[in-house]
Amino acid sequence: YGHIAPSAVQVNINEGNTKAEGDFAGILSQDGGSVKLSGKDGQAISETNPVEIGFNLVDSSQQGARVEEIVISMGDAAIQSGLLVVETDAGMKTMQISEGQVRELSEEQAKVILEAEAVPAMLSLAEESVGRSVPDAGTKQLTVYLGKQVAVKKVSLRITGMAGNLNLAEITKVEFLNDMENRIPEPEMNIPQNVAAE
Repeated sequence: YGHIAPSAVQVNINEGNTKAEGDFAGILSQDGGSVKLSGKDGQAISETNPVEIGFNLVDSSQQGARVEEIVISMGDAAIQSGLLVVETDAGMKTMQISEGQVRELSEEQAKVILEAEAVPAMLSLAEESVGRSVPDAGTKQLTVYLGKQVAVKKVSLRITGMAGNLNLAEITKVEFLNDMENRIPEPEMNIPQNVAAE
């Protein structure tokens, strides 16, 4: 299977709310690296204090890159809640991360959440569990399978909560995969040719 070349991906940070440090080229490479995202004010990542990173895959002719699967790997702490928006030639796909589980939203659900930016659409666990410890469940690897190869233009990840209520999110690797059907090589049939029966 193929990887989209790191040089074909531009990393964007929402500088309005996110501070980022680390090796952007590294997280796009096969070996991975580390980019740490934190809120501008150093507060815990939450609905009202999200961090955002985006990946632009549009080439000079405004075409998207063919992608079948997107895999985002995290560092020690897992994502508890957030949104992953994939902009394709055919429209938007919005995935909601809630309690560490990823599910795709319908267009109507996504519209409600994306339009209600100012209003927290999902109460973060931290706000609900005052005096109780926040569970450490979450996801350390976000995998979005797009099905057949889709021309992806942009991918935006907004993190609104980390396991352990942390103020830092670390991304270690981002992979854009295609040619998934070639992932498992066909077994070679060793059929002897021209064998005469004795």
